[in-house]
Amino acid sequence: MMARIGGTTKAEPLPGLPSWAAGQSVIATNPAGGWVISYATALPDVVGGEPKRLATVSTSGTIRPFGPPFRRDVRITGLAVKPNGSAVAVAITHVRESFTQPIVPAQIELIPLPGRSGTIRTWTLGRR
Repeated sequence: MMARIGGTTKAEPLPGLPSWAAGQSVIATNPAGGWVISYATALPDVVGGEPKRLATVSTSGTIRPFGPPFRRDVRITGLAVKPNGSAVAVAITHVRESFTQPIVPAQIELIPLPGRSGTIRTWTLGRR
């Protein structure tokens, strides 16, 4: 369901898009039309993570998942679509299940949008 917080218009359900109260979604405008969103694909597990996916949402409400699913320890903190609408940059942080696990640096992944060619590129932050 998409709704503007504090808005006066009625929220519109998006059939086919899972919605979990604990799943934090991120949204970015797609210059080609519509939006790119992240969404949780399942209820949170014991650790509090949920698998994440990306999808395009058209202005008519058509949902098209794309890209690989993200691991449970990944949190998507931001999205930005390239001005030409060819790919989306995804800001990623990693959540540790315990203090004994190593800290994983944040990353940015560039993922082609549906119907566009290209490979997934990853940049790791904090490394020289």
